Amino acid sequence: MGSTNDSFNIMVIAELNGAKTYMSEDGIIGLTHYLRNLSDSQQPKLFVLNGGVLPEMPTNRGGERNKDQLRVVQHGVSNLDDAAAVMKIHMERLFGALPGDSQVVYVMGKADRKNLDSIKLDLSNLYLDAVRNLEKKQGRIDFPLEPKIEATEKGIESRKEILESLKGAEAALTRRIAEATDQAQADAHREQLAKVRENERINREELREFEERKGLLETLRHLTFAELPRYRIKDRMNETKQKMAEVGQQLDEALSGTPEYESLEREIKTLGNRMRALQKRYNESADGETARNLMAKQARIHKFTGNIPLPKNANDIVDMLAKSYYMTNLRDALGRKRHVTVQEGGLEVYERKINGFEFNVVVTNGLREVSSMYSINSNNRLIKRAYALTRGNGGEAKLDGTPLNVLIGGRTIFTSFSIDPWVDQSKTLVAALSKGPFIDTEKNTLAYLNGIRNDETRMLDKDHVPDSSVSIITVSGDGSIAHRTLKEEKLRDERIKDDLEEVPALERVLKRFEGGKWSADEAKSRELGEALLRAKRPSEIKDEDLAYASRAVLQGTVPNAGKQAPRDVEELSFVQFTDTHVGSSGNVALLRAAAAEALQRKPDIVFLTGDIIEGNYHNYMNTQRPQKETDIDKEFEKWLRSKGYGEEVITSELLTFYRRQRLNAISNIDAQPKVFIEPMQDLLLDTIARGGYIAIVSGNHYNKTDGKSERDEATALKSHIVLFLEGVAAGKGMQLPEDWRGHIMTGSGSDLAAETFTFNGVEFEVRHSLGKEDGRVSNFLSEKRSDAKVVLYGHLHSAREISNVTTEAVQAPAMQDGSTCPFVKTISVPITPDNKLTGYGADTLKIRDGRVLEHTLEFRFKDQLGVVDSLFNQFLQERRMGTVATRKVKA
Repeated sequence: MGSTNDSFNIMVIAELNGAKTYMSEDGIIGLTHYLRNLSDSQQPKLFVLNGGVLPEMPTNRGGERNKDQLRVVQHGVSNLDDAAAVMKIHMERLFGALPGDSQVVYVMGKADRKNLDSIKLDLSNLYLDAVRNLEKKQGRIDFPLEPKIEATEKGIESRKEILESLKGAEAALTRRIAEATDQAQADAHREQLAKVRENERINREELREFEERKGLLETLRHLTFAELPRYRIKDRMNETKQKMAEVGQQLDEALSGTPEYESLEREIKTLGNRMRALQKRYNESADGETARNLMAKQARIHKFTGNIPLPKNANDIVDMLAKSYYMTNLRDALGRKRHVTVQEGGLEVYERKINGFEFNVVVTNGLREVSSMYSINSNNRLIKRAYALTRGNGGEAKLDGTPLNVLIGGRTIFTSFSIDPWVDQSKTLVAALSKGPFIDTEKNTLAYLNGIRNDETRMLDKDHVPDSSVSIITVSGDGSIAHRTLKEEKLRDERIKDDLEEVPALERVLKRFEGGKWSADEAKSRELGEALLRAKRPSEIKDEDLAYASRAVLQGTVPNAGKQAPRDVEELSFVQFTDTHVGSSGNVALLRAAAAEALQRKPDIVFLTGDIIEGNYHNYMNTQRPQKETDIDKEFEKWLRSKGYGEEVITSELLTFYRRQRLNAISNIDAQPKVFIEPMQDLLLDTIARGGYIAIVSGNHYNKTDGKSERDEATALKSHIVLFLEGVAAGKGMQLPEDWRGHIMTGSGSDLAAETFTFNGVEFEVRHSLGKEDGRVSNFLSEKRSDAKVVLYGHLHSAREISNVTTEAVQAPAMQDGSTCPFVKTISVPITPDNKLTGYGADTLKIRDGRVLEHTLEFRFKDQLGVVDSLFNQFLQERRMGTVATRKVKA
């Protein structure tokens, strides 16, 4: 399925696990290669990175859990600054492969929140230490945050110096462009100028961050000094004044421009800031002895528990300061060359439009996928929780009534994609995507075997295999939605291709390499240097990077140098029809439209997953009969007249009504297959004629009514299809393949029976129902109740996909006409009032050696198939809601 200008692609990664030992470098590098080779129309227009760009770095806390969190951080990475430097290389490369007009959104996740808490804890402890120790210090004010202030001031000065030099470079390049003698020379200068301006933008952004941070640190120091009694503040002012005089004299004697001069200049600025803060506090001070003593007594307990009871004014500043520090780390990790919208949490709505079709992309991190789709207020608990959140933050008006909302969440084991009403009986649809973590499965398993227990490795306690894939949702201008999954093996293939392209660059680097040049005291810097080097591609390595290199590290940047390029993959396409319920509440018009569209796809396989026909309808007519009222036709006619329709329309609508009622009351079990096959004949015949397959399993309705017979639904349908296709082919003079009857395959038994089919080396498990755990497909996969690569099922009348790294489970929507079947009102199924969610599923697999590398799934609904329900459905909706008007009007 390719994207066009009439579609909108959304790419999603969740829980990147950046700078951890089990971070999927194959995935990041492979995805970058994949993006670079896409056409502009196939590129994502919205890229969502849902948490995990930085690892959790707990500080000032003990416990094995926090030790495990630190043990999985990559070698050479000691703090968040190091992690940000490593991840910047990956992120800038990845984001650089995106078109310039693509929006990038990063959603802060669990690790981000934990890191913020750790930074805040450190700052809170420093503040309490300062307050507790001020009275003990006799000679000077000991402010533990002073080094941070000095580092911030150095950052401000360095950025100003850089900006000044860039200003001169910009002027020089502008002059060179004007003086250029040819176009090529001018273009080269323009390219340099663009880089200078980009560098200027980044440094101005960093300067603003340093200045903001300095202000917060000064404010926190100001609050610390407020704890001193007034007479001690006066003493400190005198001491600071004396120190300023001493430093001032040394500054007068120092040589301008030397490091000593610059150091003294910074020191006198710091003393000046301290003096101003002391003067202000002297004017405002009050005795806070009681509060200070109480805080000192509790300090050790609070430091151990991590519960720091700061005064509100200090707490607010610490919160802002912690966020300032962490946001710098985060922006550094994401790379500052590309604008990234950082979503700090909660739920945000991004409005989009395709050729006039409006929809929302709703992004969150905290909602977890719960596969159970049955609840009172919504058919999907994920949607139910999102609905509650939007009501809570005033977003209901924006979402309610919108034709489509694409809801993106993270932090799950599996990837789950579903389409449901916003709430029961709503016409607003939600395509809900929940993403599993992006992890190198083998490396995560190795960490687990080494005894590390954290969120990622604990998945393996119950033999859960994380999803480790990338999702692409495509919304088309007609409102249709498709979901593509790039599996772990697909991304690994792309990494191999990228490595092979990098081999010449690696050879050039090895020629330049003369051996590492470092001393024993440079071990730590060497470790970080190697970590940065490992994150780079050979084409990105500069001469200065080689100072920390070894031949083994350099060769390790291209681990697939000696491999062969991955072989071409095969493509296997199939369509799935389920729950058509011919004989009670089928929708023949929808079936005809779906079969005609599926024919254009030329599928390799047509799957029929049960409840295609009803069997002996009269055995359960009390629950299944479409309408028991004998005068429903008269009531419908009266309603048409009340709406002002003329005789021609009324006659046409009544004829459609009678024809539909007749088709939905066929109890003859031999007549029902004919009603199903007739609109499907072209699709079935074309599939068989091309050497494709038809695979059928039994549902539960037919088998409930034909229990004494040896026949079941699958064998009954097969016998009718064989005879029908044989007759049609003979009538058209077609020559079917010699073994064509063997290409119609069946899985007999009841609704719980499953049949395994193998096509092109891919094992499919096809069944009507997953059994008692229908509502929790994740349990089905977790318990490994199937080893098939693809599991197809129906029964629940929903549109849903859930997958892990090995298995894709897909449930196609039903074709049952819910508006004419009271039975569906006794169970909770997501059928909207206008049958908006009735349709079929179309899938494409890209495979190699029986393994799925890429899966594209598209659910095709009534609206996209161009099926317009008769006025009878509108009448039934109003009748059900009690708003039917029956006043007489002129025809």
